[in-house]
Amino acid sequence: MTKNKTKGLIMIVLFALFMSMFAMVSIDTSYAAAKKIHLKKTTVSLELGKTYQQKLINEKGKTIRATKVKWRSSKKSISIISKKGVIKTKKSGIVKMSAKYKGKKYSFTVKVKKAHVKKATVSTIVGKTFQQKLLNSKGKTILATKVKWKSLKPSIATIDGKGKVTGVKIGTAIMSAKYYGDTYKFTVKVKPHNDSIQVDLASITLDIGEKKSVTVSTDKGYDITGEISNNNVKLKWGNWIEGTNDRKLNITGVSAGNSIVTVVDSNDKRVKATIKVKVNPRVRVNEKPISLNSPNEVKTVTVFLDRERELSADEPGVIGIKNGSAGYQKIVTCTFGEWDQDTKSVKMFVHGAFPGGGSLHIYDSNNSSVGTYVYVNVKGVIINSPKLPAVFNTYHDGVISASCKITGIETSMLSYWPASNSAEINITAKGVVTYSSDPSQSACCLVNYDIVDSSGRVVEDGYLRGYGVPGEKIELSYIYDEHLEPGTYSIIFKDYSSNY
Repeated sequence: MTKNKTKGLIMIVLFALFMSMFAMVSIDTSYAAAKKIHLKKTTVSLELGKTYQQKLINEKGKTIRATKVKWRSSKKSISIISKKGVIKTKKSGIVKMSAKYKGKKYSFTVKVKKAHVKKATVSTIVGKTFQQKLLNSKGKTILATKVKWKSLKPSIATIDGKGKVTGVKIGTAIMSAKYYGDTYKFTVKVKPHNDSIQVDLASITLDIGEKKSVTVSTDKGYDITGEISNNNVKLKWGNWIEGTNDRKLNITGVSAGNSIVTVVDSNDKRVKATIKVKVNPRVRVNEKPISLNSPNEVKTVTVFLDRERELSADEPGVIGIKNGSAGYQKIVTCTFGEWDQDTKSVKMFVHGAFPGGGSLHIYDSNNSSVGTYVYVNVKGVIINSPKLPAVFNTYHDGVISASCKITGIETSMLSYWPASNSAEINITAKGVVTYSSDPSQSACCLVNYDIVDSSGRVVEDGYLRGYGVPGEKIELSYIYDEHLEPGTYSIIFKDYSSNY
């Protein structure tokens, strides 16, 4: 048994040794295969006019001296290679090249990329210039002085050594840009143009659907076109007027608004003339907004129309009390006069009814989509608040019994009295009790006030009263009714004193 075990162990060791030697041989073989003589690049892509240094690398990764290599190009008209392996381009195309070393040949491909002109067709006018450019395959500009520029018809258009094209006379010219061995052709079209354009109307006003003609005059009668800044008008050209360089331009109002019509030379937009166009709405008023100084005032407004129409008006309103009746109150009422054919207008009489403001809709009774809105305001009573917050004291026999910090006020019109042109006003102050001589009971806070007009004259006075314990929020309400004429007033708060 011992001898058998020993033989088995020897066999295992020999097998392991054999396998390790086999692995070493395999590694050496693959390493040697990776280190063959090879070219730096097997495909070389170059822009026209550029060069590249090709190299042959030995097994150790070092460059073989180029002069020991025999370099060859199959198409020298496209690209050549020097004895030192320097590749130079001559024109665009693809060429096969080789490097021969110690009897073995190594082949590679050289691709020379095409350039192109910036514009294949150039449109210009007599006397105007254009800068042509030659671009490489990456879109970068090739230095113009390295290009040979040529015009085949210099009587039509010329081109200088920097690629600047100039129109000489009307016609078409073929031009070329030669760069190394490539020639790139392009077309130049010299078009006619006018030196000046004039219009007989610099501004016009139209109603919707109305058409007016403008006479456009040119010095040479070449093509012209119209451009608009707003689609509220449409344009239509008439024929050229015989024996002249004039042409009619018909402008029609489409929708209300303003537009600029620009008449330009079709071949030279620097030559132009402008017409300002205003299109009136189908219904418009001569006064916006409509303002009445009081509910008793009547104002006459002119309503312009495109034709005779039966008009209606939706009058705005507010919630209020009028003649003892609470509810929605119209602030104005409207009536209409007779149609005036000469001015294409109707008089509208706006009667003040209740203080307030809102949007008045004036429209065709038979087609409510034909109309306009105008803001109308009937002046009522406006009371400006004093500077708040502020603390006011209540005095009794010269001693402070309570204090209140007022933080804001609210005013509202309870009713309007047409007979006296006056409004009943409610005033409420909001605040918080800050002191009470008897903290265990609700304090009575009183604040005096004066209502003054814009001249500073006191027109009404009174006091506000509220109850609460210190720290409690309260409202101080109006005690007496005040009747004020429509207008703007200010309220002034004061300490309350029983000796006041």
